[in-house]
Amino acid sequence: MAVMDEFKEEREALKHGTFKQKVQYFWEYYRWHTLAVILIGIFAFYMIYMYATKKEEILYGAILNCYALENAEAYSREFVEYAGYDPEKYEAGFDSTVSVNFDEFDVNASASAEKLAMYMAAYQLDVMIAGDQIFENYANGGTFTDIRDHLTEEQIAEYEPYFYYVDFPLVQQIYEAETNTDTSFDPEIPDPSKPELMEDPIPVGIYVESCEGLMNNYVFQESSGKRVVLGIVSNTTRPEMTAQFIDYLFKQ
Repeated sequence: MAVMDEFKEEREALKHGTFKQKVQYFWEYYRWHTLAVILIGIFAFYMIYMYATKKEEILYGAILNCYALENAEAYSREFVEYAGYDPEKYEAGFDSTVSVNFDEFDVNASASAEKLAMYMAAYQLDVMIAGDQIFENYANGGTFTDIRDHLTEEQIAEYEPYFYYVDFPLVQQIYEAETNTDTSFDPEIPDPSKPELMEDPIPVGIYVESCEGLMNNYVFQESSGKRVVLGIVSNTTRPEMTAQFIDYLFKQ
C-alpha cells in the first residue's frame, strides 16, 4: 500500500477514535514539531522582554579586590537618581568580581586581568577603584587619564587634597622597559600623595577611603592596600558622568 493511502486510512480511522487515541497519535507524530514551536516562542518572548526592559548604562566601573555588600545595588541606583536619571530606564554598573594579584599571578588573577583589558578595549570601562597597592600598577602603566581634565575648577580646588599622583617621566621609563621586555628595571615609586617629590607630577587618581557611602557598601581586601583610590580610565566615553560620580562619592 502506498504511504499516502496508508496515511489517509489512519486519518480516517482517527476521526472515529477515542480522545486518548487522538492524543497518542498527535504525540507520536507531532511532539517534536510542537516542542520546537514552544521553544522558539519562549526564546522570542525572552528577547522581546530583554529588549523592552533593557536599561541604558550611564556609567560602568570596576571595583577591584573587594566584596560587595547587600546594599551595593541600591547605592548604585541612588547614584543614577543623583545624576538626574530615572533608575527605571537607566543604570550604573559596577563589577566587584574582579580580583588581581601581582605577586601570585594565578588563574583567577589572569582571568580578571583579561576581563579588565576587554572592558577597556571595548570602551566600556569608565572608572576603576582599588586599594593603593593594586592601583599603583595600573596608574604607572598609563591606564588612567589626568583627573583634572574631567573636573571643573571648583572640583579641582575641592578635591586636590585627595589627589593621587604619578611622576610622568617615570611612567615613560616604565613603558619603555615593558616595551623592550626589560625585566631588570625596578623603579622606586615616589609617594603618590606627595607631588613635591616628583619631577612632573600628574594626578591620575583620587583617594576615596573617606567616602562613607562607598566604604559602607564595599569591603576591600587588606592585602590590596591601606588606602583606596579611584581613577578615570583614559579612554572613557562618559567623562561627564565620572565627574558626577566623584561628587556623589564625597557628598553622599
